[in-house]
Order: sequence, then C-alpha cells, then structure tokens
Amino acid sequence: MLGVEPDPQYGYSLWALEVHDGDGPGLALAGTASASSATPGKEATYATDGSAATRWAVSTSDRSRTDNRLAVDLGAPRSFDRVRLSWEAAAGRKYRIETSPDGTAWTPVADHPVAALRSTGGRLDVDGRAGIVVAGPHPLTVTGDRITLSDGPAAPLLAELYPGPVGARPSGRVATTSPAVHASVTDGFLVLVNLSAAPAAGTAELPQERRAVRLYRGEQEVTATGTTFTLDLAAAEGRIEPPRFTLRGPVPGVKAAVDDDPATAWRPGPGGRMVVDLGTVATVSAVELTWTPGRVPAAVVETSVDGITYGVGSTGRARYVAVRTQWRTGHAGLTRVSVRT
Repeated sequence: MLGVEPDPQYGYSLWALEVHDGDGPGLALAGTASASSATPGKEATYATDGSAATRWAVSTSDRSRTDNRLAVDLGAPRSFDRVRLSWEAAAGRKYRIETSPDGTAWTPVADHPVAALRSTGGRLDVDGRAGIVVAGPHPLTVTGDRITLSDGPAAPLLAELYPGPVGARPSGRVATTSPAVHASVTDGFLVLVNLSAAPAAGTAELPQERRAVRLYRGEQEVTATGTTFTLDLAAAEGRIEPPRFTLRGPVPGVKAAVDDDPATAWRPGPGGRMVVDLGTVATVSAVELTWTPGRVPAAVVETSVDGITYGVGSTGRARYVAVRTQWRTGHAGLTRVSVRT
C-alpha cells in the first residue's frame, strides 16, 4: 500500500492488510511485513498478524507525509485475486496498491478512490458553463466533487480554462515542432509555455483567416493557411503575446523586399506598412529604399526599440524598422530595404 493523501490529523493506520487467492488462507499471514515508519507498539507486523486487536500506524513525525508505505513479502511469487485493507480511523484519503517481483521495481495495480473520469488532453466540461483542458504527463481526474488537474507525482503541467459550453469556441491549441512547448491562441492572444527544464526552440503553426492576419512580437511568416511563428523559450518559461498588428485584406508578399532578389518586389496595397525585425537593437546609420521603375509612392521610415513605440526617422538605435507608404495602383513596388549600421 503506497499512500497518496493521508488523513489530515493522524496519517495512515491499518488494522489489517490481507492478500487472498480464492477461498484459501490469507497469504499475508505467512509473509514478512515492513513499513516506511511506525509508532512504537504499532509496527508493520501487526497489520498482517491476523489479530483484530492490533494495528500498524505511521510514526508521529510522519503523519503528514503523503507517501508512507506498508508492504508484505509473500516469500515467493504468488498469484492472488484481491487485497483487503481494514483501516483504523486514520484512513488514507487516497492510496495505491502496487506489486513487485523483487521489492525494488513496483507496478501500480489499483487506486482508491476510483476516479469517475480520467482524461489525458481532453476537455472537461463543468456544468455546461466552462471547460478545462490540461496538458502534462498525468491525467486529469474527477472523483466525487473533486477535480485533480494532474493525478500523479509533482510534474509540469499547463491548465487552460475556457468559458462557455462545449462547442462554444475552439480550444485554440495549435501545433508546435517542439514537444516541450504547448501553444494556444485565446481571444487573439498567443500563449506559449515551455514545460521542460531546458530551453526550447521551434515553430508554431497559427491558423488564421487571410482577410485579417494577426502578427505577434518576433519572427512570423505568412503562409497559405495563416502564419508560422518562430519560438524560442527559456527553461520553464511562459509567455502571453498580444497581437502587435493586424494585416487586413490580401496579404502582400513582404519578404520580396528583403530577399535580396531584384526580380521580386513588395506591392503594399493602399496604406501598406511593413516591419523588419533586425533581431537585436543596433545603431542604424541609414535606411535605403529601392523601388522598381515607375512612379514611386510617398513613404515614411519609422524605427523602434521595442516594436511598440515608433518614431519617424532612419537613424539612431533601433531593433525594428518600419516602412509606411501611400501606395496606389500603378505605383512602383519596393524591391529592397537596406538598413545600414
């Protein structure tokens, strides 16, 4: 018996631990009992002696310890069909029955209480008013009126609560190329969580409607189905990113202005604006725009250190360089943006 949750006042205490196979005598009577701790006069052997007047109890100092253990060595490999525990008032609130061929490697075979529901990665609907989705190594369980988000030893987990009944809104979970990183988009906010103890990098595919594409801080590539977001998270880091910009209407090929190919060009559309992330703050000495032949539209260069607050100008310290145009049909396309430092 491996404890999971003790009695809050007295811990664990058993009158008897019985092991049976059919109608034969109890197998534990001839076994050797051991325990993680015991109160003097209430040692482990008293749980397998067949007496209703004796019992095992954890030591006073171990009453609050969750993983107290009581075991019995049957002397040799034996078959059995049931285990019976007779608890004293200090009954374990939650516990597990485990078996072992060698006393070292243990395998869980039963849990108490038995969960009415167990789910790994699925949505739990609560009264038709909200839903919980949990990602982690252990399942979400429901026992009585208690919801356990991670039913197992301490481990990293991500719990998401979504208002509304089932089907009211999608979960928002999106795929990533890093197994340790869980990502979702909720109410337009990008949520990234690294559940590992090591840095994690990769990409996340963000499905979006082409007529309104949200752009977040960092590197993002527009695709046929939305955008591909490049992620880079420290160990155990979580981030919530609000959208910085929204591209509306047909999405222009902004990469054409920074691909170093004179044969390609960005044609912004009315009120077009593009932003180049230099990757780190640098001292910019000049920003040069190269256009295709034709009528060049009015354009303004803006710079920013944080990607939020921009100022007009093409020199100074900056990480982000933006080009805002008054492009109209028939105007030249922007074939190259050169940033000199």
